[in-house]
Amino acid sequence: MMLGPLEASLLGILVGVSGASRVLEIGTFTGYSAMAMIEALPQEGGYIKSIDKDPRCHALAREHLSRHPKGDKVDLVLGDAMEILDKLPEDDPYDVVFIDADKKMYLRYYEAILAKKID
Repeated sequence: MMLGPLEASLLGILVGVSGASRVLEIGTFTGYSAMAMIEALPQEGGYIKSIDKDPRCHALAREHLSRHPKGDKVDLVLGDAMEILDKLPEDDPYDVVFIDADKKMYLRYYEAILAKKID
């Protein structure tokens, strides 16, 4: 399910007030939440890695982000989030992690993130 405009605005505000420059997003869907977050990233060095396992969502997000002026700040990764999280280097920290994927997997994603110490 996609965020609504109010939730997207709040997400952007939270990223902005946190001073985040590196964001990890689990669950891309259409790219709408990534677009809300990139608006709050610093001009220089801001970056989002967004993971989704659905090829259709991945393609749709890529299309949307290709039209966004800051879309190049988002690295879209296609694949299973648990496998990708397992491969992320521990010395690759993120300031914010936004989990919005398979609801049944939230706890596992959260635990994997904590175990990697990537935030």
